[in-house]
Amino acid sequence: MFSLSCKLGWVKEVIVPDGQRSQWKIWTGGLSGKTYDEVALWGHQVHNGQRLQFSKAKTPAGRPLDPVYLLGNLHILKPHSRVTFQWEKD
Repeated sequence: MFSLSCKLGWVKEVIVPDGQRSQWKIWTGGLSGKTYDEVALWGHQVHNGQRLQFSKAKTPAGRPLDPVYLLGNLHILKPHSRVTFQWEKD
């Protein structure tokens, strides 16, 4: 399971691909005031060479988003892992 937590105002987003042509977006911030989001992948979905893409808003309105970091090597996660990302500053 991947979680994103952020209490900062502008939109933050993580794209979580399964490496099999599907992906999910978890996001926080913006006008919604949402501070937490999560998505889970099955064990076989983290062994496909994919990378998580972290993005943040360029404007207070939340769009467009600017990719700022890619995180790979998801295959090293053990089954039933929970990964939480806390976005600390803009």
